Amino acid sequence: MRKNWKPILAAVVIFLSGVVLGVVGTRAYVQRAVTRTVAGDTAHVERLLLDRLDDRLDLDERQLQALRPILAQALDEFAALRLETRPRVDAILDRAVGDMKAELTPEQGRRLADMARRFKALRDGTSSE
Repeated sequence: MRKNWKPILAAVVIFLSGVVLGVVGTRAYVQRAVTRTVAGDTAHVERLLLDRLDDRLDLDERQLQALRPILAQALDEFAALRLETRPRVDAILDRAVGDMKAELTPEQGRRLADMARRFKALRDGTSSE
């Protein structure tokens, strides 16, 4: 039994390394996808939606080509609506942050305000994260 511990340890290390790499890789992929979606990358969202429709509806190539411009137009309209409602969204966010800061310590309030700034930068596509 004593001679078998090295291969078992090696297998455990390899397995755990795979788990860690899988978690880190998945987190990075999801974070990037969410960032692109929040920033309004309509081409990215269009690809995601078309892939989902194709997967669920088993579309043929003609159907994919017919749906692409319909989806693109809808996404453009959503983008215009987001721009139109952005001032109201910002006002609600600013009010909520201000109201929450009243319940927080000054340091927590600064961190919350920083979170709100980062969200707006991410949404506007100007984030360096």
